[in-house]
Amino acid sequence: MGYSREVAADDTRDAVAELLALRQLLYALTARVFAAEPDEELATWCATDEVGAALAFLAEAMADAGGEVELVDGTTIAAAAASGVGDGALAAEYMKLFVGPATPLAPPWESVYRSADGLLFQASTLAVRDAYRAAGFAAAGYPHEPDDHLGTELGFMAALGERALRAWQVGDISRALDDMQHQAAFLEEHLSLWASALRDRVMAARVAGSAGPFYAASADIACALVACDDAMINELMAEMERHLGAAE
Repeated sequence: MGYSREVAADDTRDAVAELLALRQLLYALTARVFAAEPDEELATWCATDEVGAALAFLAEAMADAGGEVELVDGTTIAAAAASGVGDGALAAEYMKLFVGPATPLAPPWESVYRSADGLLFQASTLAVRDAYRAAGFAAAGYPHEPDDHLGTELGFMAALGERALRAWQVGDISRALDDMQHQAAFLEEHLSLWASALRDRVMAARVAGSAGPFYAASADIACALVACDDAMINELMAEMERHLGAAE
């Protein structure tokens, strides 16, 4: 498979599982980063070898795709998380960027970026809700909170990724393919249309001194994942279809 993970044909099943797991981890990590204020558990997670390896993989994928974003390594983001959580600075920064009480500097809802008036609970929010429902999911805050929060959308991709991985591991290739198709559609119709706009807001806050390195780096990571994932999904689906055809 691609991304410098060339393997013999007999090893493709393991290579598919590895790529599924890396994607799932990256989506789960970024979902947690944007879904809620940071805590010690998040800081500890950022410092693990698995996160470091996943970020190195993503940087490699970006380089292969010709991406221009320079991603931080695991050590750097772990240090930023640990220092910010320890003194409470990251929690305050999270509130300023994504919550309020003043207008958030980087509103984390898709509809803000895709509606003409920058409002919540717009047509795109309902489309996101329908996408969750079609895949058998519902947002945790439904129906009282907007379904199109960045943390929720990334979490949806993580949940689908985990389900696809489990299906692949037990040989349910049709189920895995179905979950990949849901991810491909959601990426195209939602995340790819607005994640970079949120990143631009975070970077503007960073330039203005209202955001530190952790959320700037996290926004870069989320955008890199979204930018690279279409190619990864296509690669995975091609392998799954090949295995499904061979089994018939």
